[in-house]
Amino acid sequence: RDPDDGAYVVYGTASVILGLGGWAALRPVWVRIARPEGRPLSRNEAPGLFQALERMRRELRSQPFHEVLVVPDCNAAVVQWPRLGVFGWNRNVLVLGLPLLEGMAPEELRGVLAHEFAHLSRRHNWFGSWIYRLRRSWHTVFEELGKPRRRGELSLRPIVARFARWFWPRFNAHAFVLSRANEFEADDTACRLEGVASSARALVRVQILSRRMEEMFWNGIWRRANTMTSPPESVFEEMRESIRTPVPAEDLARWIEQAFRMTTSNDDTHPCLRERLAALGALPPELEEGLFPPAPAPPTVTAGEELVGGILPLVRQDLSREWLKRCTQPWKDRHAKAGALIRRIEALDQAVPHPGEDADCLWEKARLVIDLEGDKVAAPLLRQILALRPAHAPALYWLGRGILMEGDQTGVGYLERAMEEDEEAIGAAAQALHVHYRISGQTEQVKALASRLDRYEQTLAEAKAEKTWISPADTFLPHGLTEEETRTLAAALLEAGRPTRAHLARKHLKHPSRQPVYVLSVGCPRKWLGRESAAEEARVIEHLRLQLQLPGRVLIIGESGAFRRASRKLRRVSGTALPLE
Repeated sequence: RDPDDGAYVVYGTASVILGLGGWAALRPVWVRIARPEGRPLSRNEAPGLFQALERMRRELRSQPFHEVLVVPDCNAAVVQWPRLGVFGWNRNVLVLGLPLLEGMAPEELRGVLAHEFAHLSRRHNWFGSWIYRLRRSWHTVFEELGKPRRRGELSLRPIVARFARWFWPRFNAHAFVLSRANEFEADDTACRLEGVASSARALVRVQILSRRMEEMFWNGIWRRANTMTSPPESVFEEMRESIRTPVPAEDLARWIEQAFRMTTSNDDTHPCLRERLAALGALPPELEEGLFPPAPAPPTVTAGEELVGGILPLVRQDLSREWLKRCTQPWKDRHAKAGALIRRIEALDQAVPHPGEDADCLWEKARLVIDLEGDKVAAPLLRQILALRPAHAPALYWLGRGILMEGDQTGVGYLERAMEEDEEAIGAAAQALHVHYRISGQTEQVKALASRLDRYEQTLAEAKAEKTWISPADTFLPHGLTEEETRTLAAALLEAGRPTRAHLARKHLKHPSRQPVYVLSVGCPRKWLGRESAAEEARVIEHLRLQLQLPGRVLIIGESGAFRRASRKLRRVSGTALPLE
């Protein structure tokens, strides 16, 4: 027998053990990242597109695309799908939006493709490109780590997620700057390959197509669920016809103005349109005079017709079929909900003889109409409400939001009044104002609003904390309950385990709230070293937590537990003792 045979056995066994041990160590932090979804496009189906891609790959000395997917979104992107999660081995996927194929000229789309190829190019700044791709990969991983674990799953994922929550914002803050620089470089590459004029037109065209899809096409499709029991079977054929239909002049002018007024924020991975065109030397001269350029003319031949050709109808059919599978149930749910909303509106009209004179009735109807048809249709009802009750915060918010979406600056006043009337409206109203200030180029207002939101969120956190925690530094006031409420509370205490003492007070809140916070201190008979009394108090508290009902929030503490100093301070307040006999 060869003596080396034993060594091979030992080495082989050790390799297996180490391999299994390594897998056991890596498995708890393994993150599965879903493959990009879409309709695959092969070289045989679209030879024109793949010839253009191959020409760009050679010109830029870029990594190849392993797959091309057509998707419903109005976007084009490089997706590097890491087969091994954070350990890499990427598969390069070109995701190409069908609206771009249907609405762009061939040279415009080639500019978009050159831009995406540039992100994989060896001619580009290596470090910037690496950071750009790493940020996108980690973004996907971070989203996966944030998803809830399966029940009973044993995993080190919470530890990794904690590190990611610390690491990701810090990395992202620096990566955003590099990502924007990478976008400028990719734009420059597109210009070298396809020319400045077509690349500039492409940037503007994408803005218009995105707004058309968002505000007109998809909103119109889903609004049909109010009356149609089933979704349309050829939705992407309808998209093609929608893109060919001229946009109303006032909407087109508003979209162009907002696209050129939009500013770049610290959270943007892409520079705004104005900055990108300025970097290309293609900023329209009209802007210097305070005017805005016209929208690009519709293409006579679309990119899809030239680069994809006769297979395009089949692509639409396949995407429509997949959309139908995903959306049939949500469509049915929406249709059922719409039917219930319509019946409720009819019932309201019949039940109230003069609904136009009742602000509460009008608001209920307005809420139903907003949910059914949108805030624009509900605007007359909202104005009626404000005529009857000018301080109605929800009506102020929805009317102001709708006005701003139409590009009318007067909506700002309504949202400001909504925030003054109701602090709970601040979050939603501030978000609507932020969007308006961004798309209208009001940079200083964006900064002021961000500072205002920071202060509000800090106040909100402090208010939440003082409603959920008790300390000896708190100030306690008489509870202010009626005798009947006090007797009901005492009876509930006796049912909970016969505590010998109970005191109730109201906590003084530094941040005023509509809902009072009560603090209930319970004490049980003391036994040896107080351990038994503390355990009995814990049982009483647990029972009361489920059963007790007061007109406000109730925090329950024990006399002998961790809150004994706060309990002692509370018991000194006059009128807090509850009768337990």
